[in-house]
Amino acid sequence: MLQAGFHRTFSELHQLMTQQATNREKAGPDSALWGEPLLSTENDKLESIKYYLTEAEEALRAGKPLFLLAIGHCTDTIDCHSNPF
Repeated sequence: MLQAGFHRTFSELHQLMTQQATNREKAGPDSALWGEPLLSTENDKLESIKYYLTEAEEALRAGKPLFLLAIGHCTDTIDCHSNPF
């Protein structure tokens, strides 16, 4: 991914995995978050997210119109209206 020049995609995936792990740790072992599998262990989901993020990054490079869809859900700590690109 990085060798292909998709630095934004890599950064976004890293941020998603880090945010999930941080939220899980803060919530603790007695929370519902603790029982959810980490994104870093779910290869199919990672590949899907990577596919759409790289498509978006390529569209931006080409100057094509881009429509972003929210992945997952919004929380108080994540600005759902910001554009990561």
